[in-house]
Amino acid sequence: MCFLNNNADILVGHIGKVSSILAKDYKPYETMDLAKPREEDFKKFILDRAVVTEKIFMKLKTQDDDIRR
Repeated sequence: MCFLNNNADILVGHIGKVSSILAKDYKPYETMDLAKPREEDFKKFILDRAVVTEKIFMKLKTQDDDIRR
């Protein structure tokens, strides 16, 4: 797991795959009433998530390595 960019988006590697999590999707909400996502937002998240292939993983890893240098 590492930060993908200065916006605090996250890159997560898991079981040979890589996923990105946008900061806007995980930053804390202002009130507890908003802490649980609406059902339609959850469904949209499930439909919009991307599975990263090994080729894309290597590209993202190279970008991360370049940032770390």
